[in-house]
Amino acid sequence: MKPVTKPVVKPAAAAQAVQPAPAAAAPVPSAANAGFNVQTAVGAGSEPDAGIPAWLAGMMGLFTALAAGVLVKSGIRSRKPEA
Repeated sequence: MKPVTKPVVKPAAAAQAVQPAPAAAAPVPSAANAGFNVQTAVGAGSEPDAGIPAWLAGMMGLFTALAAGVLVKSGIRSRKPEA
């Protein structure tokens, strides 16, 4: 036997119910610091485009040079014939 399912029928009164118009929203006050967010707060230094600090660029250059030296030495060591 198949189970009997009845079709769902919406009442006509509920389908034609008129919704009241929403009330007008209060005007939003304009902000005094428009466009000021975390990114502009961090980047607001004396220089227009600060970038990374000079000490960090120097450290990065030093570590890059050291890493290149280690890679060159390991390459030279791996090419040596074993005794």
